[in-house]
Amino acid sequence: MRSPVFLLPLITALVVGCGPVGDGPTASIERSMTKALESQLNADAPLSQIRTVDCAETRPNVTCDIQIGIANMVLSLKYDVTVAEDGCWQAATKSVAVIGSGANREPLGKLSRSSDLKGCLE
Repeated sequence: MRSPVFLLPLITALVVGCGPVGDGPTASIERSMTKALESQLNADAPLSQIRTVDCAETRPNVTCDIQIGIANMVLSLKYDVTVAEDGCWQAATKSVAVIGSGANREPLGKLSRSSDLKGCLE
């Protein structure tokens, strides 16, 4: 039986085609987190690409699942986001997983050890 890994390029193509940020009630958090991540990635892993940023309300906070592509690997991050009354937010890393394989995992090490994200809604 064939491993389901062969579906990864197809799934990735479909997700990338949709863009990194969706619409809906959490779209402003997704856009703001994307902006903060882009800044971090430019400094720590310039050859990486944000594939998806999906957030959902999990009262009283928001949970965001983010996938970042680096070569033939995907870094899957889960954040717990707290939004203050002034519209500023802080995201604490809940989990980090690596999907795929590759010889150079150094950029992944930098990202997985990165500090929590923060920003303000626009």
